[in-house]
Amino acid sequence: MPPTQSSAAASPAPFAPSRSAGRRPTTACFAVHARAEPGVMPRVLEQFAKRGLIPSNWHSDVWDRP
Repeated sequence: MPPTQSSAAASPAPFAPSRSAGRRPTTACFAVHARAEPGVMPRVLEQFAKRGLIPSNWHSDVWDRP
């Protein structure tokens, strides 16, 4: 059974900014280490999109390791 509006409002998604007065939004940081392949970043971002989350910042580096 899909959630109703009242139940969705009662339990906000993790990492969603708080709407209550005087409360700061929740901040979460992630580090992902993977091979430098063209499809890695879209697959990581897909996990946020599936949950309706939008990262406010994204940084990536390619390191040449032996």
